[in-house]
Amino acid sequence: MELKFRKGQNFDCIEGCARCCQAGWRVTLEPAAVQLVREHYVGLPVLQDKDGRTLLEREGDDCVMLDSQRLCRLHRDFGVEAKPLTCRAFPFILEPTPNGVAVGVSFYCPAVQQNRGRPVSEHLGELARLVEKTQPQPIESTPAIFGILKIRWDAYEQLEDRLDREIGRDPGALGRILWRLGGWILAQKSRPAVLETGDLPELLCGRRPEAREAQWLAWLEELFAAALVGAVEANVPEQVWSIQDDLARGGEVVLGRLGWRGTGDELKACLPDLVLPSSEVTRYLRELLFRKHLVSEGPLLANLMLLFLLPRFLAVYTALGALARGAPGAQAEDYWRAVDAAEYHLFAHGRKASELSRHFSNLFLDQLSSRVSGWRVVSPGPAAPSSVADAK
Repeated sequence: MELKFRKGQNFDCIEGCARCCQAGWRVTLEPAAVQLVREHYVGLPVLQDKDGRTLLEREGDDCVMLDSQRLCRLHRDFGVEAKPLTCRAFPFILEPTPNGVAVGVSFYCPAVQQNRGRPVSEHLGELARLVEKTQPQPIESTPAIFGILKIRWDAYEQLEDRLDREIGRDPGALGRILWRLGGWILAQKSRPAVLETGDLPELLCGRRPEAREAQWLAWLEELFAAALVGAVEANVPEQVWSIQDDLARGGEVVLGRLGWRGTGDELKACLPDLVLPSSEVTRYLRELLFRKHLVSEGPLLANLMLLFLLPRFLAVYTALGALARGAPGAQAEDYWRAVDAAEYHLFAHGRKASELSRHFSNLFLDQLSSRVSGWRVVSPGPAAPSSVADAK
């Protein structure tokens, strides 16, 4: 299959970085790598057999194959092709589609964040070998939107292309398309349907939400983004909602990963002055689109909801990072820490948001149903609550 690349994205591994070797991931070894490890690293407690797989052990979050110079022993001693396929693939994310394999990258990688190195397309040879060896599962030609509703692939490609063009110049595009897609879903009245290219003009260019409808979307964005912070910071599922509630009501909250104890009111006080690097937010959003976040896992509506919430999550987590440092304002390090949290826990490498995004989608449709009749919105409905706390 043809490999497809996004222009403008670069990558070359930073020697001694070892971010991916210290992330706490469990790496499955192929038979050749198992044999190599058993023959040459007898003194290391390196292997663990589990559920029919052989895994590399860890020392805390560090892979046991990481040496004192932060280099992989397998790579150092036997070359890159001796490494497990999982390790060779990082930071690439391969998504086979009906029209070729989209080659995305993980923004958990510092070189990707810095856009450092050669264009991703110049890794073509290694990537082609990885596709051949890993045989990633293709995306369906009619991905799910919600329940029994689906979208034709040609319509999806046009939707993705439009979002890619709109994201950088219109921050409200994601919310408007989410709102219109919800209207289309409700119009089907639980009957099987496939969204065709003929439906796209209404979805992409239909009426904009009125003032109260836009206020309602902003309220949902604030509420759900606080829950995403809870998902990242919670040690047990029940904490997600207590963190969300504390942030929303201005109460005291303890965030262990960030190392911050404060109040939701402190967070709200610093958000109005926060300025995110808009070009970097756009680059990240476009990368998520390109690597088929909307359709690769789970229904399109839930994934679009998560994409809609991402800028708000990044803003909140960036502000919290600055508060945790005791700094008067946010810096670049706070923004990239927020991106790390998003990629590790919510997008590329974690599934903490998968159930949440479905829950959000159901709540969104339940509330939207009181505001629409058929395909077009006919009434803005009651005013949205003045704050997240009022809605609880």
